[in-house]
Amino acid sequence: MITTLRKDRCMRVIVVLAMLLIGFGLVVYYRSSRNERPFIVVSIESINLDGESRSYRLTVPASRPDAPLPIVVALHGIGDSTESMAHYSQLDRLAARGECYVVYPEAYKAMWNVVGISPENLAQNRDLRFIDELLARLRNQLDIDGVYLIGMSNGATFAQALLFTRTDIDAVVAHSGSKPKGLEPSDNASPILLIVGANDPVIDAIRRDAATYRAAGYSVQLIEAPHLGHQWSTPHNAQIEQFLLRRRQP
Repeated sequence: MITTLRKDRCMRVIVVLAMLLIGFGLVVYYRSSRNERPFIVVSIESINLDGESRSYRLTVPASRPDAPLPIVVALHGIGDSTESMAHYSQLDRLAARGECYVVYPEAYKAMWNVVGISPENLAQNRDLRFIDELLARLRNQLDIDGVYLIGMSNGATFAQALLFTRTDIDAVVAHSGSKPKGLEPSDNASPILLIVGANDPVIDAIRRDAATYRAAGYSVQLIEAPHLGHQWSTPHNAQIEQFLLRRRQP
């Protein structure tokens, strides 16, 4: 009986000590994490354009880069936000590793203006002007070498509109969004990665887009994510990063 009581007491002491050690370990880890220097700096900024305030989320490496870096322009879908796209795309990891800057512009009323877009009305498109002004500002603030576009759904369509109408786009990732109907591929045949869910209603249109790009001389890659509908394919984030980082290789 005495032996049993002693064993019970020993077990209770061991359990209490283990709990104390675990608690101490968590506190040390938490404090250690708080004392570490941040890898990125995130800011919310805005541009006044035609009397309207247009905002964007900018992510840069915490340490000043030794050389110019490309900038990734991440364009969210309809009803989406800059914060949610940063979350599911995980693009901030590129900035944390010092490989690029990332900017997430916010669409006017949560939708990029691609409906009815045509060569005749490009000058009146407020979103095209917004991206022009944004890149001009960032080039004055940062040492930029290369512009990459990533878009989701409506943002993917807008990314392709920028590719067709601007000459300074070096690569495009278009996720779940077909090319704009009123525009055709231009001579700026930058590499393009198309990603679409196998169960996405727009898959046939994006397959046709891939054929159109190839016929126009573009370097195009098409990924069809199995069992995926009209949503972002997080498992392909690493492949997206590899596609973009290949652009930096000499």
